Amino acid sequence: TTGFVENFDTTDTGSSTNQTVPVCWSFIDGGTGYGYVAASNAFSPAKSFYLFYNGDPVNPYILVSPETNDLGSGYYRVTFKARTGTTGTQLIFGTMSNKLDASTFTALQTFTLQSNYNADYVMYLPVGTDDYFAFKHGQNGTYVSINIDNVVYEPIPDCPLPINLTASPDFNTLTAQL
Repeated sequence: TTGFVENFDTTDTGSSTNQTVPVCWSFIDGGTGYGYVAASNAFSPAKSFYLFYNGDPVNPYILVSPETNDLGSGYYRVTFKARTGTTGTQLIFGTMSNKLDASTFTALQTFTLQSNYNADYVMYLPVGTDDYFAFKHGQNGTYVSINIDNVVYEPIPDCPLPINLTASPDFNTLTAQL
């Protein structure tokens, strides 16, 4: 795989009783919550993937990517948009060796989401042996929803945008310290 984009717009809309995922993606539904492609709360028109957690603290809810052949090379990243219905909800990004077995999920980073799509999330994938990346509901609240959109799996660009950049301007000299 050299990369792909998934914005969920070409997948049939689902529901809590008709869970839909894009072709080659999978969803691990561990209990009373659910996940499906929804025609609401999308970043880019018209759909997003919707994860809903009903309050079962034990069983996971994980959206799993298609298989990749190069995920563990250390040369790829995933960018995505995400939002929640409840500010402070956590989304855990990780990798998996088996798309059907939640116990193979390895957490890489936990993101605390906002109720809008203002943040751009970027994960640089480490060297490893897993073939899938995955989005796991953090299950840190009850009756909490997450929308995921505009997932991009791509080689790390030669000149990636800086992250965590801060600037201290000096208006007297018209300079800035980065």
